[in-house]
Amino acid sequence: MCGIMTVSRHSLPGRRTLNRRTLDILVPFAYVIAILIAVFIGNEEWVGIIAAIGAIMVAAYYAALRSNIKKTEP
Repeated sequence: MCGIMTVSRHSLPGRRTLNRRTLDILVPFAYVIAILIAVFIGNEEWVGIIAAIGAIMVAAYYAALRSNIKKTEP
């Protein structure tokens, strides 16, 4: 999968895990895509709701969840 999925030394054979760098890129990218979809649909209420909930989720990822994700060795 072009480096997106890596095999951890601590996982079971054949089990793949996402590495931390991929999530650091994927989380804000998914947030932007969700907002763009809401903008193109044209519902102003949904844009505000998605922006608020998405901002909370991205902040939660970087503040709490990311600190618990172990770094994978390159």
